[in-house]
Amino acid sequence: LQSGIKITQQRPRGRRMSEGAFRQELRQLRILRILVCMLSGMWGSLTVLFAKSGASLIRGTIEGKNAFADYFTYPILVGIVATGAMQIYNTNKGLRKFGAVFVVPVFLVFFTGFSILNGAFYFE
Repeated sequence: LQSGIKITQQRPRGRRMSEGAFRQELRQLRILRILVCMLSGMWGSLTVLFAKSGASLIRGTIEGKNAFADYFTYPILVGIVATGAMQIYNTNKGLRKFGAVFVVPVFLVFFTGFSILNGAFYFE
């Protein structure tokens, strides 16, 4: 069984609401679960972008150019940690509310799409 909030056509017991209010709440839940996956995919693609930049900095340091003497190295390292934390936070938030059967595939679609777009803009 899928854990979390189930989006069905049945009204929850104990709460009285009109048909229009019920349909609006159902629509908002459907939009919310897609937005949570989209945010998680966006943060994940930014993590990949920052990790690629960090790997380039490390490679430059190994080749003899000290990248850690440059100011721009440290915002990249902070970016790796911050975007990774936001990706994990949003993914867990979605998994808690909506279950893995929906969240994981939709997250992977957005993650792949945003990674391709970020790579196209970043690397031309």
